[in-house]
Parts: sequence; structure tokens; C-alpha cells
Amino acid sequence: LWARNPPSPDILARFKDRFGLWLAAGSREDIAGRIWDAHAPLHLAPERRAIEQMISQAGNVPVVLDAVLTSQDEEYLDVSMLEAAARSGARPPYAGSGSSGENP
Repeated sequence: LWARNPPSPDILARFKDRFGLWLAAGSREDIAGRIWDAHAPLHLAPERRAIEQMISQAGNVPVVLDAVLTSQDEEYLDVSMLEAAARSGARPPYAGSGSSGENP
């Protein structure tokens, strides 16, 4: 939800080390423009670039994938996005798994 209304760089700098964990997922809107799904795949999120930018600024805070995924292909695409964002911010990637319902 931060990607829709991101905090200023000053606010982000003050709070990023106070968070123990960031949950990352995309969102989807209904026809009226209201969020109806806050656990959408990252690779399909319209705010993908904003999400990547925020993840790259997360510092050493772990970022966990919190999307409901339908396949291992979607999991791969989302984890690849998290890893690329983490590399651009020179930080280690963190990614959660298990939402796809498939065994690795």
C-alpha cells in the first residue's frame, strides 16, 4: 500500500531501521478503484516500479514475499523481482514462499 502513496525519503530513512520485517505484495483494484486484493503477485502490480524502488531502499530490513501465487512460475517471477530490487540497493535479498500451494 505504500507504493500507492510512498513516504518521503526523509520519513523512509527515519523509519526503515525500526521495522523488523517488510511484507511485499502487489495490489488490485475493483471497478470503482478501491483496493480489493492486497496480496497480488508483485510482477503483475501496476505500481511495480515504486515497489522495486522502496525495496531497494529497505537497508538491512528483511523483505518477505506476501503474495498469493497460483504457480511456481509466479513465485519465480516475484522472487526474481525482489532479488533485482535488493541488488540495486546493495542489500541481501529475502523472500518468503509457501503461498503457491506447491512443493518446491
